[in-house]
Amino acid sequence: MPVLSSGRRIEYSLDRFHALLARMPLAEAERTVAALKEPNDLLYVLDVVEFDQNGEPYFANVMAHQFELYAMSWPTEDQDALVTWIESETATYYRSVAIREIHDMVREVAERSQTLLQAA
Repeated sequence: MPVLSSGRRIEYSLDRFHALLARMPLAEAERTVAALKEPNDLLYVLDVVEFDQNGEPYFANVMAHQFELYAMSWPTEDQDALVTWIESETATYYRSVAIREIHDMVREVAERSQTLLQAA
């Protein structure tokens, strides 16, 4: 995400979603990941990350799908830039890639689990 006209810097993180998946039973993780099909589906599991005055990142405790409500108090230019970026081909492409990688990760875990069960 580029720096907005006001200087605000916003990024997104899947770190907490990955941590959640790692704690779930495999079948539940598979069901959760199966719901991620379209690029915008990822907006429901992407954490918004902001940066303080020292440049340190922090979780804003809001998910990316809530961006319009979250940004209501921002300057109009920042709101427009955020919407433009979220809807851009580049951002959409990277969300698609992330979904494929998440599906692949869970599939690999399932395959390894199955192999271990067969070996036992």
